[in-house]
Amino acid sequence: MATLQSFTLLPQTREWYTTQASAGTSRLSDPAGLKVGDIVVSRLAPDGSLLDCMTLPDSGHGMGLIVRMEAGIRVVYSCWFAPDASGRPYDLVRLPYTPGVASRGAATTVIEGAGYPLDPSLDVSTDAVSLRHQGGGGPEYTRHEWSHFVVGDLSRPTGKIATADWPPTHQGFCSFGNRFFFYTGAASDKAGGDPALITEYSWANGEAVAPPIDASDNSRKPDGSYEGGSMEPEGATVVIDENGVPSLLVGVANGSTSAAAVPRSYRTFRYPLATGT
Repeated sequence: MATLQSFTLLPQTREWYTTQASAGTSRLSDPAGLKVGDIVVSRLAPDGSLLDCMTLPDSGHGMGLIVRMEAGIRVVYSCWFAPDASGRPYDLVRLPYTPGVASRGAATTVIEGAGYPLDPSLDVSTDAVSLRHQGGGGPEYTRHEWSHFVVGDLSRPTGKIATADWPPTHQGFCSFGNRFFFYTGAASDKAGGDPALITEYSWANGEAVAPPIDASDNSRKPDGSYEGGSMEPEGATVVIDENGVPSLLVGVANGSTSAAAVPRSYRTFRYPLATGT
């Protein structure tokens, strides 16, 4: 199976939600030539056991996800590929979480037709939304008040952060208050090259606040090799525990995509934020 792309915690239920990008149902490609996959959103119990999942056919890559409780209903906000004559084929949509195969008709468009994937992440401490503008030019990440985001108004960002398109390889992102965490690195069987790094930025000025944290040892075994023979950084989120203590969580996928018969494993690593570092 394809590896996980992003993950988030629903505070009210303590359920985990993850995304995977599998081969697209219709084998579509977007105008940039990128394959459009089926996003699989999975719901996990607090202990990590799988409860059920929902598939969004021909929707994209799942590199961002918001799940909220609204009027007692679990609601998903996700990018969804929707080709049309405008040449701006990616919408950001809202739809109830329902196990099985989701219908595009069940989704309400929140943001219409960006020309590239538009991936969202929710700041659990402020309800602000961070958006990843993947390949759209200009700032790569913007922050928005929820009331503006939910009606599709992106004209009043409260912060902008510009990053290089590549390298490094963009893998995960999230915010906590005025702090923005940028998780990068390419798949590799050894240290070096485009390593797994966590860089913190300030939304106040869009600048990095400290040198990156080297996360390339996550999932490395004592002999220097990685679990499963390789690692790839995947996904980042901030969670707040029952005592109000925040932590940054980042994911690592282990194993090879070429070994289709062997499931890839996925580990998460926690960086406490209680001290402000």
